[in-house]
Amino acid sequence: MAESDNPVQPQSQRERWQKERDSLAEAYELQRKKVAELRKASVIETDVSRKFQYEQNLQSAESELKKLDDDLNSIEQKLNSPSIYNYTNISPPGFIFPDKYWETLVDIISQIDPDIRTQACNSTLKDITQDVRGSYPKIEELKKISILKKIFLKDYPFNNKDIPTIIEFAQRLSKYEEVDKSYRYELKEWIECVTRELNIELPNCDESKLAGTAQSYLLIIVIPQGNDKFNLKSELICNFTNINDSPKHINLELESGISASKCSWNEIIDKIYSFIKISRNHLRDYEDYNLTIELFLPLPYLDKSIDLEEIPIGFGEKRAIANEYQFVIRSLERISEQDGHYLSLLHRRWKILTQFLDKKPTLKNFYEKIEQIPPKEKSCYSNFTWETCNLKEFENNWDIKKSLGIQVTCDLPIDKEAKRKFFIALIRSGVPMSLWTRCSAIPNLETEFNEIFIDETEIIADLNNLCESIWKLRRKAHAKQDEDKQNYLGYHLGFICDHPYRIPFSLTNENQRLLEPGQ
Repeated sequence: MAESDNPVQPQSQRERWQKERDSLAEAYELQRKKVAELRKASVIETDVSRKFQYEQNLQSAESELKKLDDDLNSIEQKLNSPSIYNYTNISPPGFIFPDKYWETLVDIISQIDPDIRTQACNSTLKDITQDVRGSYPKIEELKKISILKKIFLKDYPFNNKDIPTIIEFAQRLSKYEEVDKSYRYELKEWIECVTRELNIELPNCDESKLAGTAQSYLLIIVIPQGNDKFNLKSELICNFTNINDSPKHINLELESGISASKCSWNEIIDKIYSFIKISRNHLRDYEDYNLTIELFLPLPYLDKSIDLEEIPIGFGEKRAIANEYQFVIRSLERISEQDGHYLSLLHRRWKILTQFLDKKPTLKNFYEKIEQIPPKEKSCYSNFTWETCNLKEFENNWDIKKSLGIQVTCDLPIDKEAKRKFFIALIRSGVPMSLWTRCSAIPNLETEFNEIFIDETEIIADLNNLCESIWKLRRKAHAKQDEDKQNYLGYHLGFICDHPYRIPFSLTNENQRLLEPGQ
C-alpha cells in the first residue's frame, strides 16, 4: 500500500520525520544567519574584488537556504498529514475546535497579563518548531489574542505528543503563580471540560520537564561603536554538557527582529539583566539549572569591575550580579581577531588542559600549574614592578611551561598601555584563564587567594569547580556589611576564562571575519 493510502502512520515513522525536521530546522537557522552576515558584509565592503567574492558566496548561500526551506516545507507537510494522527473522537484533518470552547477560553485569558501569555505560548511552541523562517510571530503580535488563535488552531494545532496545543497552552498558563488564583481555577475547569468532552488524555506538562541540572550559559558580546556606544548581542546555551554534543544556541533579542541592542557603557548592566530574564523563560522546562554569564569584552574593558554592578533580585532590592550568578569575563579579541590565530593558540593550550584534567587532579594540583605575578621567588617578588618587568619574557615563559593559568596578586598596572600589554601577553600565550585583584591593599590577600584552591582532595574534572570556588569567594565578600565588603578579595577579584568550544555562533570560524569589533 502506498504511504499516502495508509490511514495511520506508525509512530516510529513520525518520530523519524520529527528528527529529520529538527535537523533541517537547525541547519536552516545556521544557514539563515550565514546569509544575513554575508549580506551585511557585502554592503559594507569597499574593496571591489572582495565585494565580488562576498556576492558570489551570498548567491551560493541563498541557494542552499532555499533548498533547506523546500526540504522543511516537505517534511512539515508530512508531519501535518492526516495519516499520522489517530484519535478516538478527534480526526485532525477534519477537526475544527468548537467555537464555544474557544470563546470561553478567550474570556479567561483576556484577563491575564499579555507577557505571561507570550511566555506560555513560546514554551508550548518550543518543542514543535525551532525559531526558523519566522515561525514565531513577533513578540508584540503574540499579545493579540487573534494571533494566538491562528497559532494554536491553524498553524500548529497539535504538539509532538498529538495533543491539541491550545490545551497545552491553557495548561501551562494555569501553572503560572503570577496568574490570579481565580483565573487559574477557571483554566483548570476549562481544561477538564474540554478533555472530557473531546476524549483527550492529557499528560501533565510538568512531566515534560527535563530532569537533572542543566549547565546553562548566557553568552553576551560587547562590540564598541565609538563615543561610549556599544552593540550587544546575546545567545543562550540551555545545556552545555559535552563539546561533542553541538549544543543548541538560542539567539536572544530585546526587540523583535533586531539582533544587536545599542547602549552606553553605563546601560550595559540593564541590558544584561534583560537578557537574563529572557533566558529564565527559555529555561523553564528544566527542573533545575545553573546559569553562568559570560561577557565577551574588548581589550580595554577586560579589567572593568562590571561584576560589582547590581541587578534586581525582587522585593524592591538589588544585589551585585556576581553574587547572584557565576560571572566570567571573556576576551573578544581572542576569539575574533587574526583570522582565528589566537583562537588556535587557545585550542592548543586547552588540549593540554584537558589532558591534565583527565588525570583527575585535585584543585591543589591544578594550582601548581598556575604562574604567579609577582613570581614566587622571593628575590623577584620583593623587587617586582610593572615598569621594570618584561611582559614579552613572561609571555614566552608561559608558552614554554605550558602554563594553564595566571594569578596576579599585586595591583594591575595603572598605566593603560602597560595594562593592555599584560592582557595581550595572556592572549598571545594561549593561557585560557587568569585571576587578579583590583586592589592588593586588603587583609589576608594571599590566604583568600589560596581559598580558591584550598581543597586538597576535591577532584577537578573541569573548570566548573574553579568557577564555583570563585563564586563562593565573591558571595562571601558580598555577604558582608557594605562598609566591610572592600576588605575581602571576592569584592575585588577579576576573572577571565576562555573556553574555545563555548563561543557565540556569530564568532565561530566561518563568521568571525564578518563581525570584527567596530563594525
